[in-house]
Amino acid sequence: MYKLLLFIIISCSAATLAGCSIDDIDAPEEKDLEFNYALHFSESEAQNWKAGFADYPAGEEEFYKLEWGFATVPPEAGEEKPSIRISGNNHSDDLFMFLYRKLDGLEPNTTYELRFKVELASNAPRNSVGVGGSPGSSVYLKAGALTTEPELIQDNTGEKPYLLTKFDKGNQSQGGKDMLVLGNIGTELEEFRYTFIERTHSTPLAVTTNEAGELWIMVGTDSGFEATTTLYYTAVKVQTIKKK
Repeated sequence: MYKLLLFIIISCSAATLAGCSIDDIDAPEEKDLEFNYALHFSESEAQNWKAGFADYPAGEEEFYKLEWGFATVPPEAGEEKPSIRISGNNHSDDLFMFLYRKLDGLEPNTTYELRFKVELASNAPRNSVGVGGSPGSSVYLKAGALTTEPELIQDNTGEKPYLLTKFDKGNQSQGGKDMLVLGNIGTELEEFRYTFIERTHSTPLAVTTNEAGELWIMVGTDSGFEATTTLYYTAVKVQTIKKK
């Protein structure tokens, strides 16, 4: 086995973790994972990213105030970094907001183990209280990968048609086959002020590339907080380890 180390720094932006608490996720066993082969932030690089929203009624994008796009992190965070801003009002108590992009240059039909590190600016204190849950500790950060571009499906079995992910992201604090939970978006501050946080999880996600050597990297939040969450993604790092 040999390592192909890769990370993406964006200018815009598996297995279920059974028996693992959110506190465990915030303090991974391996804190010094190596990430290199960088793509740095620029407004043009943000164009390589797309956004998606799921777990809300179809056609209610305006009511949910779903927004995303290139932005500069608010100056209160201490550094006005370029980022992707993504925002939504979680009326459904289950809103999923995510960013994704194609990652090519890997070997075709090859299995890699992926590890993630994500940096973003959040304004939600870990110990804060809000409608339905905490703005910080009830909004769970996830990262994952697919061999095809992420898709949504419409579920028409309820009173209203709902948009859901076609891939398996898990639900809120639980990961899924295609996404790992990296922790929550809670900061260590007591006040609601933007500050940079970083989340890492050393548990690998095994994914096999398609015939073109492509993967689609995803990062997003699964929310139990029933109000508005606005985040600024400033860096996504991915370590890939090729399996023989």
